[in-house]
Amino acid sequence: MRSTALICILVLLSALSAAAATVLMQASPGVAYTNPVWSPNGRSIAYVGVSEADQSRSVYLATLAGVWKTKPLVQGADYPVWSPDSTRLAFNKGGLSVMDLASGKSGVKNAVKPYPLGWSPNGRYILCSSNPQEELAAMMDTKVGKTLQTAVGVESVWMADGKLLTSVGGDLQIVDPATGKSSVVASGINAKRPFIPKKASYAWVWIAENAPRGEGIYRVDLKTGNLEKQIAMHAKSLYFSPDGTQFAFLADWALDAQTETQTCLYLGSTRNWEFKIAAKGAGEGASWSPDSKSIAYATAEGSINILKL
Repeated sequence: MRSTALICILVLLSALSAAAATVLMQASPGVAYTNPVWSPNGRSIAYVGVSEADQSRSVYLATLAGVWKTKPLVQGADYPVWSPDSTRLAFNKGGLSVMDLASGKSGVKNAVKPYPLGWSPNGRYILCSSNPQEELAAMMDTKVGKTLQTAVGVESVWMADGKLLTSVGGDLQIVDPATGKSSVVASGINAKRPFIPKKASYAWVWIAENAPRGEGIYRVDLKTGNLEKQIAMHAKSLYFSPDGTQFAFLADWALDAQTETQTCLYLGSTRNWEFKIAAKGAGEGASWSPDSKSIAYATAEGSINILKL
């Protein structure tokens, strides 16, 4: 039975479009590619290759030098996360590891919390977890090589002032890694994919479970905790563009009840919260370019494509 949220998506779509995209990495026999992550300087994209034979994973690197040049970077690794200066790459390789791209040297920073989730703007802290599907995460202090004890969630975003906006235990909180202190912004909401527009005093969050007025994107005032629904949507993942003017999400779509569903990449504007299908047959993961003019995404067939807007 198709959900009412999916029906809402179909009603909102005035037209379906499958825009042309550039293929960054073509799926090859025995290997599928997924989880592209754009570097902050816009010159590189890290992504993961998965072997169909044994499901082993490796991190690949694509670098823009007139044209995109791709190469394997490290075997037996996944979950690449960029440092804010684009000189280092964190990933899971039997533990949380960090590679200096200039020298190619890497080392394990945390064997207990192997999955990196996000790097702080000042480059000091890495948000990491023992399992990216779990609710709780940790902050790794790379300067002293220790994991902070303050509880944070995997659904988090670093703020411009170095603090962390995090969803943990059903509460949306602001955590200061320097002091370990936290303050509750809003209680009883299971917020996902928080995003703070530049210089804004509010955040956008995606609430699916126990949403006060149904699943969708909500605006949360960071001072008062007031919630205001922006749009109803049903998604698998949500991605805001760095400039905050656009959003993308992955969701299932079918032409009618007799047609098999497929995952599609949807693009929309935060000015009017309208959206439409940008690409059919999407896979796992998408990433905006730093200038918000392109988005890299994985296809269901295992290629990495770049859609220029």
